Amino acid sequence: MSMLKQKIVLITGAGSGVGRMTALACAREGAHVAVVDLDAASGEETERPVQTTDAEAVFVRADGGQRPRRRRKGSHMKRLAQVVLGIVVCWLVAGSCAVAADPVVNYTKLARSLVRYPHNPVIKVGEKGAWDDQTLGCFAVLDDGDKFFCYSDGAQFGKPKNLGMATSKDGIHWTKYEQNPLFPGSMPHAIKVGDTFRLYYPHAGGMQMRISQDGFRWGEPRKVLESQLDPCVIRVGENKYHLYYCAGGKKTIDNKERWEFKNYLATSPDGITWQNEPGPILPLGPQGSWDSQSHAGPYVLKLADGYHMWYLGSGPYMGDKVAWRIGHATSADGLKWTRSGEDPVLDIGKPGDWDSGTFLHFNIIFRDGKFHFWYAAAPTEHGDETKMKIEIGYGTSMPLDATSANRCHKMSTLSTSLSPIPRS
Repeated sequence: MSMLKQKIVLITGAGSGVGRMTALACAREGAHVAVVDLDAASGEETERPVQTTDAEAVFVRADGGQRPRRRRKGSHMKRLAQVVLGIVVCWLVAGSCAVAADPVVNYTKLARSLVRYPHNPVIKVGEKGAWDDQTLGCFAVLDDGDKFFCYSDGAQFGKPKNLGMATSKDGIHWTKYEQNPLFPGSMPHAIKVGDTFRLYYPHAGGMQMRISQDGFRWGEPRKVLESQLDPCVIRVGENKYHLYYCAGGKKTIDNKERWEFKNYLATSPDGITWQNEPGPILPLGPQGSWDSQSHAGPYVLKLADGYHMWYLGSGPYMGDKVAWRIGHATSADGLKWTRSGEDPVLDIGKPGDWDSGTFLHFNIIFRDGKFHFWYAAAPTEHGDETKMKIEIGYGTSMPLDATSANRCHKMSTLSTSLSPIPRS
């Protein structure tokens, strides 16, 4: 039996980064978790996946004020809240409680150390006659604690795209939903606000949003913005959301007509009503560089040291070819961005590999001390996506030196001093 089973663990800085990772790891070991953070929105985002395990959780602001919320298990949660508030008051007034602090993590170094899974792709096109027997495409992976959801567009040869879904326990082995496809659409992005799933995707001349209580059955679409491509929506604080997206069109450059896209930002108080911010968030690379022609597919995480963005960049490859590859940039505020290096963090595969032509999309999360990423790729150059063979691969960054399990064990002096909560 785990030494943390039925114990109460208090974690400060649990709203993001290693603090969030540790909260989830301790919950999986059977501990009841007190999520302590200055930012209520970040704390709630950690609290939600903890509650999908057998553990219980309560969020407490680091200033000692507990945010009112619905209890998960009645008196058990009330008792947990009382214990946590007592610890926080003790910590704030006398400094006599030993709590876990979020260590410094070099997220940028991890972001630039991505390694492919050796048995890719992990999500393949469907069998002949299936709705996705020709291709998959842009997708969204949602980490819901004990389960991953993947929403992806797909199509038969030359036919309009639809959205379908799959689920996984480990992010590698996926089961497609038997009632696929869900509905027409492409380029999805999924988040969870409280207990509600939200799916954003461009379709029918606008950015649509649907909501669901279980991630499988979805309500009717609601137009929330003019149509934008490759949406990525994140909640950055109380009543504050960021939407990163790409936009562009055909341009004549050096007497040649070509497509040019750049990434942009919109902000919102609720994730529904949006205000576009001026200008692209990151300039294209210098002439001749790997991302000199276009940017697309922004995917942003808010971590303990700031904001991190992975994005698709296109530019010359092997002479007269053009390929989309993956870059990385950082920001203190999510508004102004700086590249973390001159080279892509993920390049296309070797000639003959399933991902040797171009990348199409990229998603990433931070969990258990490392980044986990998924990417859509094809063995050919970019063209009509409904006639390509696009599939989805997986990989991770190199793990941290200090694992979450070790951090959980170091907190045992605190957790064992508190009696376990009886289970009903």
